[in-house]
Amino acid sequence: MTTPAAGGLTLLSRGSQVGFTIEYRDAPPAQATFHQEAAMPAIRIEKSLNDFLVLPIGRFFRDGQWRNVTRADAEEMIRNFEQDVLRRIVPVNIEHERARGAVGRVLRLWLEDDGVHAAVELSPHAPRNFGYVSPEIYWVWTHPYTGETHRNVLAGLALTNYPFFLGKTALWQDGAWVRAPVRFSKMHIAEITPSALRRSPDSELLSLHRRAHQLYARLFAGNRKESADDLTREDLENVHALIAEEMARRGLKHSSPLGTLDASELWTPDTLPPEILIIPNAVSIVGSAARGEQAEPHDLDVLFRLEVDPSDTRYFRLRRENVDLPVRNALGVPKWAFHPIDNPQGPHGPYIPLYHLVLRRADDLSVRSPEYASEAPGLVLEFVGTGAMNATRRRGAALRVHYGDATIQIDGEKPSDLDPRADVVLLTDPQAWNARAARDADGDVARVRIEPPGLPPLSIAPRPVEHTSHPTYGYDIRAGRVRVAYLPELWSWPSWANGADLAIIDGSAWDADIPFPNEAGGHKSLLSLTAAARKAGVRRLIATHIGTATDRALRSGETPPPGLEIASDGDRVALLVKSARSVRPGVRYPVMKPVMAGTTEFFSTDELWPWVEEKLQDGHPLLGSPKVDGFRTSIHWDGESLSVFLEDSQERRRFPAVESALDGFPPFVAEGEFTARVGRSWVARTQLAGVLSGRIDAAPFFHLFDLLYLERDLHDRPFAERLAALRSLRLPRKYFAVLPQRPVRTQRDLEKVGRWA
Repeated sequence: MTTPAAGGLTLLSRGSQVGFTIEYRDAPPAQATFHQEAAMPAIRIEKSLNDFLVLPIGRFFRDGQWRNVTRADAEEMIRNFEQDVLRRIVPVNIEHERARGAVGRVLRLWLEDDGVHAAVELSPHAPRNFGYVSPEIYWVWTHPYTGETHRNVLAGLALTNYPFFLGKTALWQDGAWVRAPVRFSKMHIAEITPSALRRSPDSELLSLHRRAHQLYARLFAGNRKESADDLTREDLENVHALIAEEMARRGLKHSSPLGTLDASELWTPDTLPPEILIIPNAVSIVGSAARGEQAEPHDLDVLFRLEVDPSDTRYFRLRRENVDLPVRNALGVPKWAFHPIDNPQGPHGPYIPLYHLVLRRADDLSVRSPEYASEAPGLVLEFVGTGAMNATRRRGAALRVHYGDATIQIDGEKPSDLDPRADVVLLTDPQAWNARAARDADGDVARVRIEPPGLPPLSIAPRPVEHTSHPTYGYDIRAGRVRVAYLPELWSWPSWANGADLAIIDGSAWDADIPFPNEAGGHKSLLSLTAAARKAGVRRLIATHIGTATDRALRSGETPPPGLEIASDGDRVALLVKSARSVRPGVRYPVMKPVMAGTTEFFSTDELWPWVEEKLQDGHPLLGSPKVDGFRTSIHWDGESLSVFLEDSQERRRFPAVESALDGFPPFVAEGEFTARVGRSWVARTQLAGVLSGRIDAAPFFHLFDLLYLERDLHDRPFAERLAALRSLRLPRKYFAVLPQRPVRTQRDLEKVGRWA
């Protein structure tokens, strides 16, 4: 970024309608990394400049060295601006002197053949005695709060009179602002004639059409102005008519009046590139093999340019901008008309498949119905109200959960907020203002489990949250593989909500916390909660309980962070619920391995107790059992044959003697530890591989601790029920034993179980 102390290089591009300068100044590393801009005060806008070049593409010489500005640099600058990586406006100042304050702001950036173009707005106090503008650029910048590093970040613009080359045009002439002619893509408005349109390809014609609608919406929609930005309403309507006539001549669809666009006119299959490169070199061989050195035995370093999801290490995560920006560019849809929707479950209605993730264009772009269109609608969340206390534009925050034929109401301020058909009424805060009607309807903090026919069970469990001086709760809502965390009032992020598919969070405060007196909690800012949720691996975020601060920020033009949705009264969110993969004998599934909560030599249980206590408070019953040092295994008996899968191996193993002993038992799938013994002596774990290969003659033995199938799938049943069924199965004691389990309810129980195990 430029700094007042740095010597500046000022460059002037090709002769154009508007003069400009570019100043390349490399900031000291400390400034480039840690400098934080002051917020720009509100200004009243009167003058504007709607099209000028701020970053030319090319090779430039300064101070004995060359600097190359590539198209990729230009695209990155625009992407950083659109994603608001600075988390502030990009101001216009005077001669790079920030202490004098801002005299304007950058409205938007876009890319043309010669480089990055900009539109700015100036305050009525902007001086008229400067002839050029100069961008302030961070070539490399690290965000002081997130630690993320970005390149080619436009930090500001400055009015200046000292361009590196002599300028042929000026920003001010005869006391008036010189505006560039309004541009339509690659054509000026004066160049749009019937003959010129006939020579343009379909892609350029459609781009001109979208640009006409975009300009009309920005300049003339909703007002009675006859001219704006040196463009008259009549001229724009005439240009649109010429474009529409040419589209009709070519047989291109056109059905939208000026100021609107039919969705089918926003893109055309003929213009889609066959592939979009999302991540170059996404998988690479690195290390000694790449350097040509002698590799270590059985060691090949493979690098993935993907981030592992910390909430579930089985999955990679993609940065959103790595995907939606290339897709928008490929579609040719303007930013204002592009509406990305994050939903890992896929479309819920008719859809047109565009790209598969490589991304490679789909072969068939025709309209089709979802493969699961005949399935049940799944889980529907209805936002009855989305307002915080004293909200004038919204009803008090309340939610209805619809699943099958069941309806569960959470909170409700007024009787009209309650659904009389609700099967259960739940409360997040029994003392809250938005739970008055729900309390009168015998609402309570309770756990709910519903098993509708044809659908996976639905469980809604209260979980404690930090909000105020008395107990308050969120709700952990689960159905099949879908998990929703309902958190309408929060002071800190609860760990139990980590990894949720959807979190509905507190929107009372925007960018500043609202603490309660006497350190009794409060409302965490929405921006802080959004950052915490992203760090916790939450896949989708919706804000409810919208307060005055958030409403005011949104009305003043603030935009929610990427991926955050703001709920409105009456909104409905439908989530497709698919059952987890069913368990049945003979079909291998990934074996869930235990997570190490901590270790102790049982001199004291103090190390483990905080983790145990948190689980107990969340309503999870805990059992302790001895740890057998064998191979983790799943045992599948289909009534005729036995299949055993060990650890992560794909190999199906057979034990003829055990298979014969199971004759007459019903089909089952159990989990446990594989061990072996010779006489009364147990074989050490290090020798079990020899037992499996046949080098060591020993009898197999299985210590069991779970039953997932017994004539039907049991994996989604409570563990206590599965354990009771396993014990009742009474498998042959020569080869099987059920590990004893003891309940843990207190730290003293934990101490006893540890000594016993």
